[in-house]
Amino acid sequence: MTTLFQDQRPQQVNTIIGGRVMKWYIKEGDYVKAGDTLVQLSEVKTDYLDPNLLDRIADQLSGQLSVEYYKNKVDITGQQINAINNGLQLKLNQLVNKLGQLNLKVQADSADAVAANNDFNIATIQYNRQKAMYDSGLVSLTQLEQRNQSYQNAMAKKISAENKLANSKQDLTITRIEMSAIQQENLEKVAKAQGDQYQSLTQIASGQADIAKLENQFASYTIRNGMYYVLASQSGQVVKAQKAGIGEFEKMHITIAGKSFRINQQWWKCLCGHWTCHCWHPAKK
Repeated sequence: MTTLFQDQRPQQVNTIIGGRVMKWYIKEGDYVKAGDTLVQLSEVKTDYLDPNLLDRIADQLSGQLSVEYYKNKVDITGQQINAINNGLQLKLNQLVNKLGQLNLKVQADSADAVAANNDFNIATIQYNRQKAMYDSGLVSLTQLEQRNQSYQNAMAKKISAENKLANSKQDLTITRIEMSAIQQENLEKVAKAQGDQYQSLTQIASGQADIAKLENQFASYTIRNGMYYVLASQSGQVVKAQKAGIGEFEKMHITIAGKSFRINQQWWKCLCGHWTCHCWHPAKK
């Protein structure tokens, strides 16, 4: 038996997924319309046996808030990096001002040290001259002692000015070291914050991949749920069902014949489209 038109030829309705036959809605010889339910299948694969599988996948999707948390963390880390850099700039400005003040102080202390050294040199010359005069008997011991006192005072002032200059230079060096240490500390803080930021970006990418995978699974499971009912692809008569019993496994197919046949080289066609009618007439090939 064949048909006049291709879309009216007997067609096999195959199950897309394998399963166990739960219920038959038709038997061989029944007439069905396109979209009628033929058979109901149940799941046999362990991965899909959970009746609440779709709900669980949906719960997992709704619970994927970690991506948003990591996005917020990336934003906050960016703000933290800006705050670190701004704080560094403030500290550097303070240290630059301090360096300027220390440079001026070093210059002033250097000038004081030069003046004190000049006074000491003069006091040394005067003392040596006074001592020579004392040795010649030209001045008294009292006058020599007064000159010696001036010499000792000039020496003390010279030593004090030199120590003061050395301390100012040391403060200047310490401030420069402090500036370098602050810059290094800032680099370490920024590097750590950027490391956290990149780690969060990695978690975001991983979370988005997981979400995409869950969405794909959810769509696949939703489509699979619609495949447990086998529907007729066209109107016609059920000619043959490969599986016949309840509880049988594996894939199956059902053959549905169309509405025109060729019997003994003669084409016959139903004019009204109802199988139970009696309006079958010869049709032109």
